[in-house]
Amino acid sequence: MPLYQGAKTARWIISEMSGPGEVGRLSPDGLWKWDGDRWVPTGAAQVTTSTGASGPRRPWASLIGGTVSIASTAVLLAACFFPYGYFSDGNGGTSSSSIFNGGYPGAGWQIPEPLFVVVAALAMAIVVMAVRGTVRAVASGALVALGLQTLMMWITYTGTAISGGRIGPGSWIGLTGSMVLLVGGILALIGLFIERPE
Repeated sequence: MPLYQGAKTARWIISEMSGPGEVGRLSPDGLWKWDGDRWVPTGAAQVTTSTGASGPRRPWASLIGGTVSIASTAVLLAACFFPYGYFSDGNGGTSSSSIFNGGYPGAGWQIPEPLFVVVAALAMAIVVMAVRGTVRAVASGALVALGLQTLMMWITYTGTAISGGRIGPGSWIGLTGSMVLLVGGILALIGLFIERPE
């Protein structure tokens, strides 16, 4: 049934139920008012449409959490270039090791994991800021998990540097980036609880 025919039918049914002495009576949905002869719109439909169009605002915690997580990916990527430790080379000198330049055979196998974290965290941060509902909840949890896992990874590299030599700037940068990512994920989770329901 076309919309205008449905509206005419609804007005006819309501007008049949209304007697001549019920001037000012509102329809059950509050959209029509009886003026004695006919039902006239109250204007509530326009108000409902205009307020409903704006929708719920995205909570500040999710926006900040996503932004912080994106910033952390840049810090984590930078950490991969800097030496995480300086070690004795056995000849009285020192050698440095970084994620992208381990300085020993087979060190290249440590590259995929931090690169995966950077790409995954970037994707999850964008989802947190752009999507609602269950998908955002999963992305927020993933940011927390990535933050914790990356923090443990950088603690391992830092511990290796401490036990075998001395800490390099990559360790400090990596630890900082991991904690920033973790904070971003926690803020995104907080956003789930303070979001105004749709």
